[in-house]
Amino acid sequence: MSATQIELALVTALLSLSLTAAVASSQGLPNNTVSIDRGVIGCQVREAIALGGRARARLESPTAADDIDASHKLLDTMYRQVRLALGNLNDRRSRAKVPDPMLDLEVAKVSLAWNTIRGPVDAFFNSPGKDEWLAGATRDLRVAMSALRQAEAMLPWCANSRRPSGQDSDS
Repeated sequence: MSATQIELALVTALLSLSLTAAVASSQGLPNNTVSIDRGVIGCQVREAIALGGRARARLESPTAADDIDASHKLLDTMYRQVRLALGNLNDRRSRAKVPDPMLDLEVAKVSLAWNTIRGPVDAFFNSPGKDEWLAGATRDLRVAMSALRQAEAMLPWCANSRRPSGQDSDS
């Protein structure tokens, strides 16, 4: 191989890698940090709740059937955010030196949310009809949001989260 061919191969490989990184980052999550820090995990759960709130507003709107693709995309992003939080919780549990019942409960609640929200994400492509998918997605989202709210109550707030009114940082 000549030097020019080697340079061309290297440039092609570098362009391919940069395009792959650009595509991956454009499909990113609100909080894609891998960490066993409870504050980071709390932020991830809150981001998932925010995504779920936006999805719920779309699913319950009078025009929900007109743009179910956007609702599915929000649910899919929420699903991936919940999965990341669950992975971080499982990593935290695997590194724990002693059993932690609170951590086990956090894992159980986030796992329930992840398994529940997975239903409408997967069913989107093989659902018999829009109305059936919308009904199932709305029902499953309610269950997932309830489980996430319970996990949220157990996890600490992070620096960039806004607390509900009436709660200050010392409580």
